[in-house]
Amino acid sequence: MSTETLYLELTGDERRLVAPRMLKLVQICTGYLLLRWLVWLIARFLLGLRTTSILSLDGHQLRLVSHTHLLGRSIRESEELFLSTDLVSVGVENRFPHLFLLLGALGLIIGSVYGITAVIDGIQAGYLAISLVGFGFLAAGILFDIGLGALAVSVGESVSLLMTVRRKPGGAVTQRFRIVGVDSNEANALVDALSAVTR
Repeated sequence: MSTETLYLELTGDERRLVAPRMLKLVQICTGYLLLRWLVWLIARFLLGLRTTSILSLDGHQLRLVSHTHLLGRSIRESEELFLSTDLVSVGVENRFPHLFLLLGALGLIIGSVYGITAVIDGIQAGYLAISLVGFGFLAAGILFDIGLGALAVSVGESVSLLMTVRRKPGGAVTQRFRIVGVDSNEANALVDALSAVTR
């Protein structure tokens, strides 16, 4: 099949803009990132906010169609068209649920610090009960870490398609975004096809 008649389609979740690293660092330090994540969780699980994005390659054209639903109703639809010549870079990213691992490590650290401190205090004071409480804290931290680690494995990895495109045809200003929740095989096939088209 020639690239002129090549058609591939990729379905994923929402399209997310990728912020520059310095901007993301500022968002983390100011707490904005955490606040945005909490708002997103409330909107997604309480209000049913869902966005579906369909990226299709038709010859030398990329078409991105997005549908956003809230409380079961469509609230926004958008369609963007990119030429393959305006594509700066494309790639596939596999992300693992690191939040569970970070929370597990934090629980382990807190349980270990409180647990070991209580055990030492109990031994020095000669109170067995305090030492037992310390061992309880230590065991709870270890179990918490193991539990969240197992949950992270069960959730599995999230595959995203990363794209950098020019905002205007032939322009120097670029925009980087990812489409999350895509199928790994579809994403790799699309990347291979785009590589062939842009050669």
